[in-house]
Amino acid sequence: MKTYLTIIFLGVATMGFGQFNLNFYQMQGATPQNTNYNPAVFPKAKSFVSLPGISGIDLSVNNSFGMMDVLTETGDSTLIDINRFLLNQKEGAYFNAMANITDLMVGFRTGENGFVTLFVNERIDATYFYPLKLVSFIWNGNADYVGKNYNIDDVSYDFSHYREMGVGYGRSFELFGFNTNLGVRLKLLNGMLHGSIKDNLNMSIYTNEDDYSVEVNMQSGLSRTAGLDALDQEDFAYFGFNGNTGFGIDLGGQMDLTDRITVGISAVDLGFIKWKDYSETASFDGTSFSISGSSFDNMDQLADAIADSIESLAIDTVAASFTTTLNSKLYLSGSYRLTENGYAHATLANYFTQGKMKSAFGVGYTQNLGNWLAASATFSAASQQGVDMGLGLMLRGGFFQTYVSVDHLFGTMNIPEARGLNMKFGINFLFGNPSKVKVKSTSSED
Repeated sequence: MKTYLTIIFLGVATMGFGQFNLNFYQMQGATPQNTNYNPAVFPKAKSFVSLPGISGIDLSVNNSFGMMDVLTETGDSTLIDINRFLLNQKEGAYFNAMANITDLMVGFRTGENGFVTLFVNERIDATYFYPLKLVSFIWNGNADYVGKNYNIDDVSYDFSHYREMGVGYGRSFELFGFNTNLGVRLKLLNGMLHGSIKDNLNMSIYTNEDDYSVEVNMQSGLSRTAGLDALDQEDFAYFGFNGNTGFGIDLGGQMDLTDRITVGISAVDLGFIKWKDYSETASFDGTSFSISGSSFDNMDQLADAIADSIESLAIDTVAASFTTTLNSKLYLSGSYRLTENGYAHATLANYFTQGKMKSAFGVGYTQNLGNWLAASATFSAASQQGVDMGLGLMLRGGFFQTYVSVDHLFGTMNIPEARGLNMKFGINFLFGNPSKVKVKSTSSED
């Protein structure tokens, strides 16, 4: 069992990435994909087309520790030290992976001050909260808990793959004497795959002081899954469109307080999905299993005993529908125009998952060189990741546009310490001379 734990932790520690997208967010309307983070912005063009597979690849992974948090150097040797990991981790430590892949996006301006967007995106969002109590119990053994109950209440995970299809509208106008951009995107959601534990899995482990037998009692926990049987049955029509539907909304706004100062706010991924097709729930309430006498000295033998016990565990699994909410994001931003086309930014990002909130703060600078190049740099501080830097670049020649944005640059270069990275890249097709596009807001279109 210890061997398995070391492999899992070392593997996960090599994948430390981040999900706050601060550098890309501050690039504002540089690309069509920026509307995914603030629907009040539109790229510098009269219309655009983003195609599947090449136009929008947005990948993020975030981990609470890097390789050096589980490695200890002793003389000329480097050893895996789970005790060090447990000492340094805090409650709520988690692993998160997200992907937003463009299937199709089109957009066009309606007059001088309005715009419409149509979009289809593939979305994946997975979060796993590390069960530190369970890891500690497996790693350190049960010798200190003979004749006692050891309670574990921090087992939780959430995974969803869904498709969003929608329409967006934005407009520039004067509000209370200030130039203002407001935007909204309405989304029909279609769920493909889901797995989660509702309200955490709680269990109590009791070690008998006479024969060291172990009794595991599940006190609460509800597992929810959808779409997994469709994979097993190779029901490919299910992955085209199915009955797992829901709705979402993105909201965004920007206001020019002066000709140099702009403030903005956006709330995205507000919504829900009702899972009905290939959906089922499994209740752990009142279930239990026993392991024959063991003091956890032989971890490999214990692993086999646990596997055999779980296979015989009677879990009440039923076909049932359930509803989940999206992991939403909130951005608050301010910018100051230092030069005709150069902006200093400050952004606060909040990411919500399973009732918990993670935050990050960034300051940076964006420079537009003519209408064909935008370069951005951001210094950010985020929970679990510390201080790091992000860089972004957009290039356009004629109707052809390419872009790339990377956060947590220092952590990426120093792989052993890496905890955070997100990367976005793609190719879009923009039409219309942006210098002839007249809009009121100066923050995203100058």
